[in-house]
Amino acid sequence: MSSRSLDRAAPATREYWRLLAERSGWDVPAAAELLNVSLRQLERLSQRELGCTPTEWMQCERMAAAVRLLATGQPVKVVAMNLGYTRSANFSRDFKRHFGRNPRTFAPHSLFGLTFGSYIAGKEQGSEG
Repeated sequence: MSSRSLDRAAPATREYWRLLAERSGWDVPAAAELLNVSLRQLERLSQRELGCTPTEWMQCERMAAAVRLLATGQPVKVVAMNLGYTRSANFSRDFKRHFGRNPRTFAPHSLFGLTFGSYIAGKEQGSEG
């Protein structure tokens, strides 16, 4: 998948999908239920609209929300709970896998230039190592 595939979606479309991710609690089956579609229909829709799978999209949205919350100075444990993680260690693992850095050492200004599609690129780079 292209690291720019999500950037190609219209801004209104990206905002719609971002809100859907938040309302579903970053849960793919819950998102399908909110849309009143099957998981397979959601897969086809996300591929067509965003160029990625629902799981990839959901993880990107969750990590984008993490950046926004961490940038406000919230503790890692609070951010993890707000994003639906039951353990902050699981959140820290996912964040490091996605961005290549620990959320405790996160510097908000270091991620400001990232585009929506860069989150996918970060995920792809993190999975190589």
